[in-house]
Amino acid sequence: MGRPLGALNGRTEEANEFARWLRRITTNVTVRSLEEDFPYGKSSWSGFRDGSRLPSPDLVKQVAERYLREPAMRTRQLEQGLRLLTAAQQAAKDLEDRTAPSSQDLSALLAAK
Repeated sequence: MGRPLGALNGRTEEANEFARWLRRITTNVTVRSLEEDFPYGKSSWSGFRDGSRLPSPDLVKQVAERYLREPAMRTRQLEQGLRLLTAAQQAAKDLEDRTAPSSQDLSALLAAK
């Protein structure tokens, strides 16, 4: 069995919620096994499972297919995972939109130079 997972590090609660889902799906799966089964390294998997990085929907589907054997559970969990991923992606976009300077701010900054 691998090391215990650390704290969640998502920039949003939605990213942390997705990471919790991914942790449940990959319970008892080591990073080494994840590296062998998918084309992502240790740092990527650490980021996916702590919420600091979001995977592609295709990877979420592959993980569900690999680790959820029972078809009905796989379908249900995949739908939930994709919903959580979409929410996390939207929350990240909203956060960027709130923290990015507006075009008016940029215009004022350029005019001041």
